Amino acid sequence: SGKRKITDVENLSLLVKAAENMCIGDVCSQMIYSRNENWSLLPYQAIFSTVAPCSYVRGHLRGMVNFSSFFGQRSRTNKNDRLLNEIEKHVCLKIASANKQQFNLDYLSYLGKILIQPLQQSQQQGVEQCIALLDEYYLNKDDFQTIMELNTWGKSGRNPYDQLDTQTKSSLTRIYNKTSHRTPYSIIDMKKLKKSKGALDEDDDEDSGDGDEGENDNGEEGNIEEDAMIKVAKKRAAKPTAKKSRAK
Repeated sequence: SGKRKITDVENLSLLVKAAENMCIGDVCSQMIYSRNENWSLLPYQAIFSTVAPCSYVRGHLRGMVNFSSFFGQRSRTNKNDRLLNEIEKHVCLKIASANKQQFNLDYLSYLGKILIQPLQQSQQQGVEQCIALLDEYYLNKDDFQTIMELNTWGKSGRNPYDQLDTQTKSSLTRIYNKTSHRTPYSIIDMKKLKKSKGALDEDDDEDSGDGDEGENDNGEEGNIEEDAMIKVAKKRAAKPTAKKSRAK
């Protein structure tokens, strides 16, 4: 209401001031990271590089900047992007989508509805139908939970999988683990992989120990004294200890 629109000349003058402040900030940055390392200029470098140019171009900041929440949301975005890419690769043989963005916009919401609908309507009786749909689209149980999370929007949104009763979710997990599922990709269990890797490392240690003992038994290879590169230290003769005179 009380604001007036600035003219082009005023806008250009503000841009000039912002550019001049950024140049001063670059000079301060060069003096900070030079050989002298004048770190006392760091607050001025921050003001000239960011605060002053933003104030000239966009005005004053009306709210508080929450950097921690921004980085948290950025990390969550990267995680969801990775999970979406993984699900799209799993169903690529059943659904021919151009990329993961189109899969997210055109298929993901409908895929989540047809997977959760049997469990919401029939509860435990709809577990087999849900598992059949998962097998049809080459999805596993973790993909099912991920699809439900990706279809939850905003803070007020509720995950439909979390709203299911405990017996239905337990029945889904139990029946899914009992049955075999054909997937065009390999599923790696990291816990079993770590255990098997640890057992292999122990076997390798035992084999290497047996080989060392065999070499030592041969005689020449295990004899250190006959090695020309090793000089054996000679034992020093013990000095005779003088007997203490008895106190008179």
